[in-house]
Amino acid sequence: MRSVGKLRFRTLYSAHFRAPKFSTLHFQLSILKNACIFIYYMVYYECTNMNLSESRGTCSHIYCQKPRFGRKVLNNFKKFVEKKNKIKRGADLAKNTVSQVWEIAEPIAEELGLILWDVCFEKEGANYYLRIFIDKEDGVGIEDCVNMSHAMDAPLDEADLIDRQYNLQVSSPGIERKLTRDFHFDYFMGEKVILKLIRPFEGQREFKGVLIDYSEDGAVTIEFDEENTMTAEKKEIAWVKLDDFSF
Repeated sequence: MRSVGKLRFRTLYSAHFRAPKFSTLHFQLSILKNACIFIYYMVYYECTNMNLSESRGTCSHIYCQKPRFGRKVLNNFKKFVEKKNKIKRGADLAKNTVSQVWEIAEPIAEELGLILWDVCFEKEGANYYLRIFIDKEDGVGIEDCVNMSHAMDAPLDEADLIDRQYNLQVSSPGIERKLTRDFHFDYFMGEKVILKLIRPFEGQREFKGVLIDYSEDGAVTIEFDEENTMTAEKKEIAWVKLDDFSF
């Protein structure tokens, strides 16, 4: 009985998400219909933004028309814009939070004999995490993380930068650490790294080589051998991290 139930579930799941088939003519008519709706509402909102109390022309007539099928399209468009703005506000909030936490954490790390490597404020599932990464010449131990965590408690409470519940995590960058800030690339210039592109280049996205240059605009250059190098612009790079397993 269980196997039958699973089989039914999979069948329903597959049927539910099956893409509908449209003819070419139907597809073209659908595009034309949506284009007409979009143009209509562009004219409609231009007219509503005008002072129509003194106008009795065509605009007044258009102003009075509101086809029912167009409201759903408009509402969906408004929801899309609101969602996009919400994502942008969330990204700006995280960026501002990171910069403010950095200003608090950097002098504390220096006082403890540590290097502030990075700060991240991220959401995973329903939880928020403020992650502080520290480093030092002879390596970070658990005691260093505990001391940094305790030292950050009072300043964070006083600053009250985050208006929601979150978890504070203090740790070392770990193996194959990501290079995200300018001083990261300066610090590990001449070391072996892995560079991953957003889009494949000649069928490949990950490249291993020696970091030989980092420009002010974020372009990264790695060397494969004495004759072959590769330069990737900042907008083309997904991430760059140390290659700790190549010898």
